[in-house]
Amino acid sequence: MSVKRGIFAKRHPARQHNIEAKLRVGFLLTPRFTLTAFAGFIDALRLAADEGDRSRPQRCRWDVLGTEGTPILSSCGTGVLPTAPYGSPEAYVSAELQEQVYRNLVDIERCAVIVRVAGGVIEDIRCTSNESRFAVQLNGLIESDDNYRKIHEIGFGLNPNDGFFLDENFLPNEMQLGVHFGLGLTPYTKFHLDIACSAVSAISDMGNEQVKVL
Repeated sequence: MSVKRGIFAKRHPARQHNIEAKLRVGFLLTPRFTLTAFAGFIDALRLAADEGDRSRPQRCRWDVLGTEGTPILSSCGTGVLPTAPYGSPEAYVSAELQEQVYRNLVDIERCAVIVRVAGGVIEDIRCTSNESRFAVQLNGLIESDDNYRKIHEIGFGLNPNDGFFLDENFLPNEMQLGVHFGLGLTPYTKFHLDIACSAVSAISDMGNEQVKVL
């Protein structure tokens, strides 16, 4: 197999700096991967990781993992050189950790919590049960990074087709009929959380009386 027509990526100079990043991403590319999809993902990380289009990996760092000096060929023949060797998965957000966080948060379906919000920021989380893994997990995230207190997103799902959605960690679930609240904003935080509610009653204090607004 010839690799002469490949264009090989080199390590970005900014990677040599000892920069503390909120998010680290490791790419495991398979032979004949789609270059356009990979390049688009990398560019989104590059733009999000710094301000002013300066491409410094300050908020987010990424590496292509592999054997040093051995290019990984895409489907179009262009090769990408690894920027880091295979290492400990603990250095990155593993699928196992993501699944663990999800399983703890989905416990809200079993044990409700009361969240007090003021000015778009979570001030207090109260459990209706001593066994709420949701409250423990969310409090743990907030203790590790105060950015999880801010509600970055309030979205309204308009898709009534229940058959479209999956009973698992599935991004399109936020489109399900109802309201979802977004916490965390990658790459500023390690995770972005969407808490979807299919049945919602919002009460607003209007003077001395409470008025149902939704």
